[in-house]
Amino acid sequence: MIVLLIDQGNTKAKYAWCDVIENKKHQASGFFSSAPIIHSIEEQALVGLKPDRILMASVASEANQKAIKSSVQEIYPKLALEIITTPTQAYGLTNAYQAHTRLGVDRWLAMLGAKATTDKAFIVIDAGTAVTLDVVDKQGNHQGGWILPNVNFCAESLANRAGKIELKQLNPISISLGRVTEDCVYNALYASHIQLIKSQYNEQITGEKPLILLAGGDAQLYLELLQQEQVPAKIVTNLVFLGMLEYLSD
Repeated sequence: MIVLLIDQGNTKAKYAWCDVIENKKHQASGFFSSAPIIHSIEEQALVGLKPDRILMASVASEANQKAIKSSVQEIYPKLALEIITTPTQAYGLTNAYQAHTRLGVDRWLAMLGAKATTDKAFIVIDAGTAVTLDVVDKQGNHQGGWILPNVNFCAESLANRAGKIELKQLNPISISLGRVTEDCVYNALYASHIQLIKSQYNEQITGEKPLILLAGGDAQLYLELLQQEQVPAKIVTNLVFLGMLEYLSD
């Protein structure tokens, strides 16, 4: 079965074509791209690539979601576009939000994808436009999470509001005390994030030391900073797409 997965984020959309082996959906093969999505899908349609199912998850505005939905349906008019939304509970994962739809579907799917890779308690950190952290125990119960602002956005906002702060010299990131203004700003912001992650790791609200799984554009940076603090973590790519694959059993 050929499946087209679309992950529409805050700033860009990604897609994946997966050739899913029956009863082995997590051995799916395919390719992942953040290229201009509609143009790329059109190119693949022209060479005869046709999916059996199309699944989409979106945290973008309603207008942007409708635009992609309309374009995809023009390319594949005979296929229904399946929109994934955040449930209260599904596939062994329970949402901690009382108003379940307010949990971003990207966070839900990242947790679902993480759960598919381990039977242990875990913390998912998606370091992108925002930095999200979600804690899940080994029974699949979401304990809640945090949403942190992107460090670069925070630094730029501070510089714009404080006339004497200039961010010119960007040095290698660490969480040590800074000796130039740029280091004082960036290191402090990253230190606050790393200490929050470390506090959740050490608090063990799940009853055991959780796995820390990193995703997103800044995952490698957070991995290096956590390693400096002797906090074990690993990068798992395409967590949202792994979560979407769970829906193929429907």
